[in-house]
Amino acid sequence: MNDGQEEMSYSQYYTIISSAESNINKDQIFFREKYDEIINYLRALLVKDEDGLIYQYSHPKGALLVNVNKGTDLFEFFKLISTNYNLNLIQFNIDKILENPQDFYANFNLIVEEMLKSSSKYIERLSEEFDKENKIKKLVLVEQVSKVDFENNNFLRIFLNHFLKKSPDYSFIGQQTILFWINHDITEIIENSQDVFQFFDCFIKIAPLTKKDRETIFSQLSEKYPKIVFDIKTLVDLTQNWEIRDINQLIKMAIFKHYLNSELNDMSNEITDVLRSLIESGEFIPLISNNQKSLESNPKNQNIEINNPENLISGIISDIQNQNISDFMLNQLYESAASEKYTELLIILDKLNKNEILEENDLKLLSRYPFVLNDKPHMAQINLEKAKKRIEQIKQAFGK
Repeated sequence: MNDGQEEMSYSQYYTIISSAESNINKDQIFFREKYDEIINYLRALLVKDEDGLIYQYSHPKGALLVNVNKGTDLFEFFKLISTNYNLNLIQFNIDKILENPQDFYANFNLIVEEMLKSSSKYIERLSEEFDKENKIKKLVLVEQVSKVDFENNNFLRIFLNHFLKKSPDYSFIGQQTILFWINHDITEIIENSQDVFQFFDCFIKIAPLTKKDRETIFSQLSEKYPKIVFDIKTLVDLTQNWEIRDINQLIKMAIFKHYLNSELNDMSNEITDVLRSLIESGEFIPLISNNQKSLESNPKNQNIEINNPENLISGIISDIQNQNISDFMLNQLYESAASEKYTELLIILDKLNKNEILEENDLKLLSRYPFVLNDKPHMAQINLEKAKKRIEQIKQAFGK
């Protein structure tokens, strides 16, 4: 086997997509406020200003952690970024990893090193007008693999072990790379919190679609399919906690099912009843957020009687308080919560402080922000208020 063959011997475990191959249009993306934060992070690293404000307070490594539900268009958003900024995208080939996880785990160090080195050569072959002066040339996109464990280590853990062993200050920027890590289960971040915040520059938590977001999405779909009619308010109420992929697939399936019936098709293109039937019959099943799923499937909670709110809450609080979360991480999580659901969480914490029974919506919100249960309710309220003040101070400092 020649040197070239040896160099590419693990290429089946990753895919390199040149910026020219990322055929994504911005109209395909539903932009959220948090997407602006990702863009701002990228711009801060692309600008060659080592004397700038960010470098006075921090030494960015080029690693961003994003927590988001499954079913978003985040991957398409990253492809759009790679196109707009002429950056080439590298991602792990999850199907190949799952075919032989033990081989992947055993050779992980070699695979990652080859991926980072060979991608540069691949990119230069594809791009005749490659900008050799550009500080960043490629994005590595990692979506958390939750389908398989690697000898009791999850994907995030083995990644942290590899790079922190190389150097606690390992820089992807030094490899002309930015790493975007997509996580769907915040408990994995909590379990590895000490190393996570040593490794990543920044943590961004993208909240589920709001009611207003879903109204906007359904309105856009109504404009996209002008011959199809459905009641937006009804659909918004039926799709609480759904993500954009769920909504898009539901509409497509309903249109197809409607047109299977030629009699209905001749009379009306009103599909609200078809949509409702798909949802209520279970013929279409949306993705469930991992935060809720992990709460329901956690073995520690299996002996809790769900119909008893007091037992449920006490069991959850016990589990959360037994987790060792660093102060740094708690500050980050509180700031995220304060920017997204400040008022709602204050109300819930006040109920807990008064030993009042929580409603179903309260429990759902707590499942998204379980760390507030790590403190007594009155202390959590104080921490939330402090986080709100820190956010306001940062905004004032940057003139926002």
